[in-house]
Amino acid sequence: MPVERIPGTNPKENSRHLTKYRDLDNYLIMKIQTVFEALSDNTRRRILELLNKRDLTVAEIASHFEITGASLSHHLNKLKAAELVTSKRQGQQVIYSIHTTVFEDMAKFSIAFFSRKGGTDDSNS
Repeated sequence: MPVERIPGTNPKENSRHLTKYRDLDNYLIMKIQTVFEALSDNTRRRILELLNKRDLTVAEIASHFEITGASLSHHLNKLKAAELVTSKRQGQQVIYSIHTTVFEDMAKFSIAFFSRKGGTDDSNS
């Protein structure tokens, strides 16, 4: 299957090189979509606010909400899938922590993305 040519590239470039970057872009887009989907829900944002203060067990998180265990599990799984939280088992308890690396990565991506837009010149400010 031929590799689709990216506009503005040298047609003699190694197509494997182009595919590598296209795959990276697709991965980043999917990752960003997963993060934004996780952050789009008020309950999940509230869970992150709680975890930003300290690590919590599932029972401690549940005590702040009037939702079923299954619903809480769904929200925690969405946050884990987006790598916004981590979990570790201690005996019979599962302890959740916020994973700030993803927030740092998203901030770096956003800055890089918006700094490319239109090549704005801030020197005239």
